[in-house]
Amino acid sequence: MEVTELIRARGGPSGNRARVLEAELYTRARELQEVNERLRQAHAREREVALALQTAMLPAPSPMGHHWTAVRYCPAAAP
Repeated sequence: MEVTELIRARGGPSGNRARVLEAELYTRARELQEVNERLRQAHAREREVALALQTAMLPAPSPMGHHWTAVRYCPAAAP
């Protein structure tokens, strides 16, 4: 279905066809919204896992003589 078809149907004598197309367009837009939300959630989970893995690879702080080393982590990618 194309939006152009919907616009043409609205101007024609058949109002039922336009309503069917509007309903179909609304349904598809809603489905797209749901898929986008699932993608956002999956991306957030993937980022959390990546950060946890990167943090796990850091060395544990250990004493160096009478000084302690500092270990800091700043992810390369901004949220």
